[in-house]
Amino acid sequence: MVMRTWVLCLVLWLPIAAHANNRPAPAVGPTQLYFLSVGIETYSVESRLPHLYGAEQSARLVAESLMSAGAAFGILLTSDRVGSEFEYVVTRQDIFDAIVDLKRRIRADKAPNPRVVIYMMGHGGGDPVAQANFLVPGDVYVSPADLTQSGTQKLIHSTVWNLDIVSAAVNFRAHESMDYMDEFFPSHEMQRPDEGWWASIKRVQKETAKRQAIVDQRNRDSAFLKGGNAPVPYLFLVDNCFGSVKPDLVTDAGIFGGILRNMFAKLMDEGVTLYAAEPGTNARTVYAPDWLGGSGFVGPLAYRLLSVMREDPTGISIAEMRQKLVVSEQSNPAGWAPYEHDVSLVADTAPAEILPRQSGRRGVLEIRKGTGG
Repeated sequence: MVMRTWVLCLVLWLPIAAHANNRPAPAVGPTQLYFLSVGIETYSVESRLPHLYGAEQSARLVAESLMSAGAAFGILLTSDRVGSEFEYVVTRQDIFDAIVDLKRRIRADKAPNPRVVIYMMGHGGGDPVAQANFLVPGDVYVSPADLTQSGTQKLIHSTVWNLDIVSAAVNFRAHESMDYMDEFFPSHEMQRPDEGWWASIKRVQKETAKRQAIVDQRNRDSAFLKGGNAPVPYLFLVDNCFGSVKPDLVTDAGIFGGILRNMFAKLMDEGVTLYAAEPGTNARTVYAPDWLGGSGFVGPLAYRLLSVMREDPTGISIAEMRQKLVVSEQSNPAGWAPYEHDVSLVADTAPAEILPRQSGRRGVLEIRKGTGG
């Protein structure tokens, strides 16, 4: 059944991945930066996960630094606290809603050349063979049985799957004619744990037909941009703290696993996706240095990003940012470096700016709190 679930995902995603390469190049000129920064530090009692110290501070510092770098708009999403106690934790839907709202804000602003940065820190699990990662929201309990092939369906529908976030970035186009894809996440197309196989096929066929009908109508109305819609270059950073998992979490079928890895690589070629640790390993938080103006802990990827921005806060291209994040001398702890899937950044995306040349205008930071009890 798990194999069938992933085959369905491949059927849906292969044409979309191909479409991602059939597009005009993103502009290289001045950019408008938009971001989402998520810190999942507090977990509900039901989740049985420990407090993740440094997640909220990391998200806040990343948000503040991106605003200082000239971001036009950003969302900071953390738990809702009253004193030392939590009231509401960050849910999966909170994160999805924030991503969709970020896209809608870009359209409302009519940003001519937008860029997107997504930063997340939280507990999770992952499969180094299939390159699948699952960030755990603050209200979700993941049992040992879930970290198996038979439990994959539950993980896809209850956690934040890295393919969901990457696809939200890769398939996003800023032109209003493409708004029908704003709420598309692969997990929504996958078979649900309480859903029969045939019911799943029928549901997905119906949803796919709706999207195709929109495309057909907009083609008739000549609503799409002539020459196609350029992608929005993105930077996705995951300060993951992943426990030890089986390397065949998704599938142990060699041929199928290879196809799945190739699909991930095609999607991730359109931007930069980095993790604090390889799936199945752990990344330690580090002490916040004095120059960050804080105390306590921060995630290692947040530390690296903030170090890079401290050295050169404006006008950095996608390729330059990737290089600085991977090999920066500001590594801490010694010898640490981010993990990246085997990808080749698309040549016309590499020179595109990810951090804007500072305009001197202060953007808008929207602070959100989790809604899960």
